[in-house]
Amino acid sequence: MKQEMPKRKIDALTDDEIESCFEGSTDVSLVRDLLKKNQDPNGWIYSIDFGDDFAQAIEGFIGEEPNTKEWNEAWAVNCEWGESIADNVNDLLAKK
Repeated sequence: MKQEMPKRKIDALTDDEIESCFEGSTDVSLVRDLLKKNQDPNGWIYSIDFGDDFAQAIEGFIGEEPNTKEWNEAWAVNCEWGESIADNVNDLLAKK
C-alpha cells in the first residue's frame, strides 16, 4: 500500500531521473506532461490512466494497420510500458 503523501513532487524530479524510469526511447517532456495530467490528489501517479494516455501519445509509432491483431498487441504493450513508467516514477516519489 502506498504512503499517504509522496515525499517528492513531479516538478522536483530531474529529466535524468524520469528517463531512468523507462527502457527504450521516448520524450522526457512528453512523459513529464502525462505524469502531471495523471496525478491523484495526493501526488501519486495513476498508473493505468497514465499507461492509456502514454499509449495514445505514441500511437503514431505503431507500424501496423489499426484494428488488426498486431496493432492491438502493440497498443497493449505500449499501455504496459506506460504503466511500468508510472510505477517507477511512483517509486521515485516515495523516496527522499
